[in-house]
Amino acid sequence: MRSFLASVVVAGSCLFGELDAASAASCDEVPSIRAVTQYQRAHDVAARRRGPGPDAIELEFLVVMPVIDQLAVWEHGPKSMCLSLTTVGENARECDVYGMAVKDAAGDFVFSEGTCVIRFSIWAEGVELRASREGCKTGYCAAQGTIENATYVRSPF
Repeated sequence: MRSFLASVVVAGSCLFGELDAASAASCDEVPSIRAVTQYQRAHDVAARRRGPGPDAIELEFLVVMPVIDQLAVWEHGPKSMCLSLTTVGENARECDVYGMAVKDAAGDFVFSEGTCVIRFSIWAEGVELRASREGCKTGYCAAQGTIENATYVRSPF
């Protein structure tokens, strides 16, 4: 059985709720491993595959594969963090998001770029991720991929 590993990294900074060029550039610098909190999401994905069947007839079948999405978070400033998300969704399609997430009035961190909006509710043992299903496809996901709403739990690493 084949498995996938997806990685997610989150960090950042903010200047009075607005991003400046220095803050955005700082997302490229990952702090030491001790400053990073990691979360994981283990789940199965079903992928459609084609293969030979009896009498040389080509068949379409489903393969179920275990995957692990990973999320790493580190604080760069009190009101923002950087975000790098790699996750595997429907039909084993990979999605990647990278950028700045800013803390909103409700205390969630929000990544917003064009029509792609992802909210992160962070607590001690997990992260709840909520994404705009249609908005984060083009430019972020392989064909027909989507970022799924999910709960990530703190990783033992």
